[in-house]
Amino acid sequence: MNVSRLGWVTVVTSVGLLVSVLRENQIGEELARSDVVAALSSSVFAVGWWCALLGLVQLRAAGSTRAGRGVLNVGLVLVGVAALQGVFDVLRLHTLPVYFITDVAWPLSMLWMLVIGVTVARTWSLPVPMKFVPLLCGTAFPLWVIVGAILGRNTPILSTAYVTAAWMVLGVVLIVARRAGSVSVTARAEA
Repeated sequence: MNVSRLGWVTVVTSVGLLVSVLRENQIGEELARSDVVAALSSSVFAVGWWCALLGLVQLRAAGSTRAGRGVLNVGLVLVGVAALQGVFDVLRLHTLPVYFITDVAWPLSMLWMLVIGVTVARTWSLPVPMKFVPLLCGTAFPLWVIVGAILGRNTPILSTAYVTAAWMVLGVVLIVARRAGSVSVTARAEA
């Protein structure tokens, strides 16, 4: 799939986590765990996020070094595992040990996005304003924790709105990256 299409998938699915949190606030955390809408909408978000990472891989946004590719590949694995949590929620398989792994993959993948953001920001694979968007996404989880600590439990909607907006912008970056003159590190070195 080309990078622009991956960007469109990211834009469209970025609202999935917001839908999941709104549903959880509506019916409660315990019921949301086995609610089809809440569970699958978070997985839809994860699929879009996975597509965004795949687009970054195709753009060589983290550079063409083994380390740069590795950072993005670890992200692909973490987000892929996190996406499975929604399936386990729908099937009510909360007691399986693998469920715990999918549950832990969510915050780990969010924290790893910060590593991805820093890695992309340090390369010259994307034009200057665009190269900082993955870092914007990477700040989502730390900000979620900080805002939650300051304002209390009633912050998930505010924090999730930030996540939704950040991932939408990341999708737009992927849509326009090729037209905006995105050049991989390898191509720049060869020039």
